[in-house]
Amino acid sequence: MSNFSASATPGSRTVRCKGEEWAMGEDDTRVERVETKLTYQEAALEDLGNLVLDQGKRIERLEKELRLAMGRLKELEEGGLSPFSKNERPPHY
Repeated sequence: MSNFSASATPGSRTVRCKGEEWAMGEDDTRVERVETKLTYQEAALEDLGNLVLDQGKRIERLEKELRLAMGRLKELEEGGLSPFSKNERPPHY
């Protein structure tokens, strides 16, 4: 949380910080805009980081499932129950 609060009055703009008040000039307004944008960008970056972590976990889970499925398929092939016949031509021939 910020210790700053902004208040606008007609014709002027002031900023309060820990009981002190300053008039905001053009440079102060520009700094405030940059700080506001930075705050939103930090939040967006955190959201994206969390999304990347979640996707990494999902990829790991899917890779594990794929390894299990490939293992089961290999067991079926070794047991003579292959869904693919080695002598059968693919349907696109």
